[in-house]
Amino acid sequence: MPRQARIESPTDYYHIMMRGTNRENIFNKDEQKRFFLDSLKKQEEDQLIDIAAYCVMDNHVHIVVKA
Repeated sequence: MPRQARIESPTDYYHIMMRGTNRENIFNKDEQKRFFLDSLKKQEEDQLIDIAAYCVMDNHVHIVVKA
């Protein structure tokens, strides 16, 4: 069943969560986490996103982004 479309936030902040299938790891090595964080940093430096907070774990990621 498809998810409903997101409601536009009046604060312009959005919580994004990514999780591995069946809660399996999405990062198996520290280098993979570093690559992900470097990619996020580049997106922010290029002013494509504005990251308010993040938390990266082996099997999931939380990011709070300002639109």
